[in-house]
Amino acid sequence: MFFMYTRLYLINKAGWYQFYLEVLLRTALLAVIIYINLFVGLPLLKAKKYLQFSLLVIGLLLFYTAIKNLHDASLNSSINTTKEKPGYWLYSYYNFSTAFFYLGFTLALQFSKEWFQQRDHFQKLQIENLNAEIRYLKNQVNPHFLFNSLNTLYVQIDEVNTDARQTLEKISDMLRYQLYECNHERISIEKELAYIKNYIDIQKLRKENNFDINFNYDCSVKNFEIAPLLFIPFIENAFKHLSAFRNEPNIVDVCIKKLNNAVILNVENTVSAGTGSRQNGIGLKNVKRRLDLLYPNHYTLEINNRQSLFKITLSIEV
Repeated sequence: MFFMYTRLYLINKAGWYQFYLEVLLRTALLAVIIYINLFVGLPLLKAKKYLQFSLLVIGLLLFYTAIKNLHDASLNSSINTTKEKPGYWLYSYYNFSTAFFYLGFTLALQFSKEWFQQRDHFQKLQIENLNAEIRYLKNQVNPHFLFNSLNTLYVQIDEVNTDARQTLEKISDMLRYQLYECNHERISIEKELAYIKNYIDIQKLRKENNFDINFNYDCSVKNFEIAPLLFIPFIENAFKHLSAFRNEPNIVDVCIKKLNNAVILNVENTVSAGTGSRQNGIGLKNVKRRLDLLYPNHYTLEINNRQSLFKITLSIEV
């Protein structure tokens, strides 16, 4: 609008057509170089390809200056009544500096927008972590009491009854992990695997002979950290909704592997007919929300709910 105001003199000197042509051509050329810079140049800049970015910017500036110089020379020749016509290069400085200003200004706007988005995401993550800490503190008394009670029971159980003592040890290790290890933002994958193994071992004790429960993880799943207790909701879900077939096996298959820079969790379990979809359950919604906060745009979650088999595949870039 400001540029239109500065070009109102063209209406009297060259007519409405030349006025609109001047405004539309300038705006279109600026839009072209601005969006090429944002969609092509900005990714180059973020990838630290400074030479390619510089060459692109210079090319855009020269492109705008060349086209606009040509139009300005033609326009001013038609409205200039003197014998000496303005040259092609007369408008170079003005057009070049205009294009340079708009490229720099819009790039700064984009950086500001991304900074505000990152700050907003960080604040949401802080609030979510604070709420989780509050919930954790509210529930901390009971786990501590249970943890101490289990240690007392362990001492009281006869040493001959090794199965019961081992089960109590596993439960005690799981509680210790939840109480003391999971306060950190990241935990070693080895500790997370040990927690999952203890949980599955305890579940095996509760099931009958027609249950086929497997837990496997690749030897490459080591020496990296991950947010704690991300996998366990999916595994708990598998046991919670596990089928109860009597004449065929009831299967839970948990597999964790690492591919390139991603850790992948596969959980499969058989389901009884009429169980219904669990895709929109509260537990899955909560863990999706946590994944969105902790690994935004760095995870994929696929849920496949067949008639007799429920499967999830979670991939997280680590």
